[in-house]
Amino acid sequence: MGLKEQITDDMKTAMRARESERLGTIRLLLAACKQKEVDERITLDDAAVVGIIDKMIKQRKDSIEAFTSAQRRGVHLGTAPGSGRQGERRTGGAGGLPAPAHGRGAGAQRH
Repeated sequence: MGLKEQITDDMKTAMRARESERLGTIRLLLAACKQKEVDERITLDDAAVVGIIDKMIKQRKDSIEAFTSAQRRGVHLGTAPGSGRQGERRTGGAGGLPAPAHGRGAGAQRH
């Protein structure tokens, strides 16, 4: 049994056990494998699957490092997320515009 088939079996096991976190991780991995197969029109062997796993691990580690680095800079400069000064106006996040008063987000249709 190949590595990809083992991962697919692990996905089925996670589904039966209702392990949502594990299932999401496995689905993410299988989606990356499928994307590689479709893009390059190949069938992945075990070495290619391991390569994809290594790449995904590196991406996650880099993301964690970037996040923690940004948090340190934010705390150091006094601008950590959620540390808004008292009396500061909060915005809706769309280019600094205030949040809509009617409770609908951008693109919501009126009825």
